[in-house]
Amino acid sequence: MFKNPHYVYIIEGTDGKFYTGMTKNIRRRLNEHNGKGRWRNPKAWTFKRMPMFLVHLEKHPDKKSARSRELELKELSHSEKKTLILSTSKEQILSAI
Repeated sequence: MFKNPHYVYIIEGTDGKFYTGMTKNIRRRLNEHNGKGRWRNPKAWTFKRMPMFLVHLEKHPDKKSARSRELELKELSHSEKKTLILSTSKEQILSAI
């Protein structure tokens, strides 16, 4: 078990585009991306693509390793991200939370 875990995630919008990010609290962050609570921002990239769906999630032991992985994933092309997502099972996502 990680003492201070951070998560790297990919979400997919209704238009099929991906957003890659990092957070300490994946549930809170997904709610923010989906405009729940005070985070409803019409200018946000995700606003016009809602609802956003979690399609890939990785758990990391600390912020530094999560940030490094986030940057790696952001360098991937759309098709490379799609291949990664297709290899990610729902069980893998649920076990990371």
